[in-house]
Amino acid sequence: AAEMNNDGGIPVFGGNGVNGFHDKANVQEPTLVIGRVGYYCGSIHITPEKAWVTDNAFITRYARDDLSQRYLYWLLKATNLKEQDNATAQPVISGRKIYPIVVIIAPRPEQDRISNKIDELMAFCDQLKSRIVESKQIQVNLSYALTDQAINAS
Repeated sequence: AAEMNNDGGIPVFGGNGVNGFHDKANVQEPTLVIGRVGYYCGSIHITPEKAWVTDNAFITRYARDDLSQRYLYWLLKATNLKEQDNATAQPVISGRKIYPIVVIIAPRPEQDRISNKIDELMAFCDQLKSRIVESKQIQVNLSYALTDQAINAS
């Protein structure tokens, strides 16, 4: 945005997450934001304590005593809000499209258990992805070594 000041240390959140920095914040607590326009419409992010949220993202407001932020994060990701866009050249999500979506809200203690388990499983998935990448690199290195050995053995 035109108001960005890249010398500042406050992250600027648009629809695709952090897209720069600013010296001011317009949110003062971790805030759940939803990309509302363009390719990243429907993407879900949680800001750090201080952030600047552009008008390319919705700032969510909800009853924090009744709804865990992590639970809402995972719930919205599972809802796939991008499916709610209008399939035009410039996808847009409006409140009018989001408000009618029906979701199940578990009791607060269960929300925390569900969120913690999802976080744990996602960390495990990240470890598996990392191991797959390492394994593929080892295969490539082995392939190069075998090819080099075959060529130099002749």
